[in-house]
Amino acid sequence: MFRIAAVGLTGAKRVMAFSARLLASDEAALLAPFGALPHGSLSHQPAFVSALGGGRWVGVFEGGTVCAVAPFIVRSRRGIVRWRNPAPAPFGGLLTLAAQPSESLWRDCLAALAAEMPGLANGAELILAPGRIDARALCWAGWEAAPHYNYAHRIEGADALSRAAEDSVRRQARKAAAAGCVLKHGLAGLDAILAIWGETRARQGLPDYVPDATWRAIAGLPGASVVWVESGSGRVEAGAIFAGAGERVSYLLGASRSHGEGESGSGAPSLLHLEAARFHFEQRGAFTLDWCGANTASVAQFKKKFRPTLELTIRATWRTGLQRLMRF
Repeated sequence: MFRIAAVGLTGAKRVMAFSARLLASDEAALLAPFGALPHGSLSHQPAFVSALGGGRWVGVFEGGTVCAVAPFIVRSRRGIVRWRNPAPAPFGGLLTLAAQPSESLWRDCLAALAAEMPGLANGAELILAPGRIDARALCWAGWEAAPHYNYAHRIEGADALSRAAEDSVRRQARKAAAAGCVLKHGLAGLDAILAIWGETRARQGLPDYVPDATWRAIAGLPGASVVWVESGSGRVEAGAIFAGAGERVSYLLGASRSHGEGESGSGAPSLLHLEAARFHFEQRGAFTLDWCGANTASVAQFKKKFRPTLELTIRATWRTGLQRLMRF
C-alpha cells in the first residue's frame, strides 16, 4: 500500500491510500460493475477470462473501495509463474470505473498494481487498450513498455466493410459467391473450422497457444459467433470465431483451406469477412470490428486489404531476477 497526500481548497491535507491485491474466487461481485462498462474490452468480461482457464483478477482499491481491475491468465512452467494478457484478446490492461480517469488516478492505480506483482509472479504482461496507453507509472516501477498495434474498423452499415475494402477483396468475394459459396453461422461449423485451423498450425509450425477445448468454450459464450463459408458441395472453405463485448466485435480465430501449388485461391476468406461484417451489423447495429492485432507481417498484410484503422496499444512487461535474461 502507498499513500498520496493532496492539499484541498482549505489547505488541509487529504490522504488517499491506494492498494492492489489478488481478488479471491468468492469476490466475483466486485467484477460485475466492470464487466458492464461500455469502455471495457473483451478481456474485461469475467466469462471470457474464465473460459480461457487460469484466469486471475487483481483489484486496485482506493480507501477500501475497488476503483480498477486488471485481468490476467496465469501460466507456470518449470516453477516460473507468469501472468499474461488474456489472449487471444488483443488487449486488456487496467480498467477503471471512470471512462476517462484523471492522469493522477490512472498513474496511482498502475503504481499500486506494479507494487503488488512481485508477490504474485516471476513475470507479468499488460497490454494497455487504445486511448489508455500511458504506461509511465509502470516504467517508473521497473517495467518495460513497447508499442503494440491493432486494427479496427467502424461498421455503420451492412456494406461498410465491402465499401472500404480494396477492389481485390471485392473481386475475390464475388469469385467465391459465383462458385456457390455462402455464409452460414452457428456451432455446427465449429468442428470443421478447428480441423482447418489444426492443419494450418501444422503446416506453418505454429504453437497450439489456445487448445481446441478453449476455443469451444469461447464459441459457447454469450455474444460469441461462429461463421463460415460453405461451398456448393457443402464443404467448409473458411471460417472464423468472433466474440462481442460492448460496442466491439473481436475477430479471434480465422482459418481457410490451403490450395495446392499453382491453384488460385477460392476467394472464401474475402467473402467470409465481408459477409460476417454484414451478419454482425444485422444482429447488433453499428459496431467496431476489432481485427485483433496487426503485429505479424503476413497477417497484417491480409487485414490491411480491408483498409482498417491502425490503433496504438502498449505492451508492458515486468520480469524479476534471471527472468530478465530469458524471453518472456
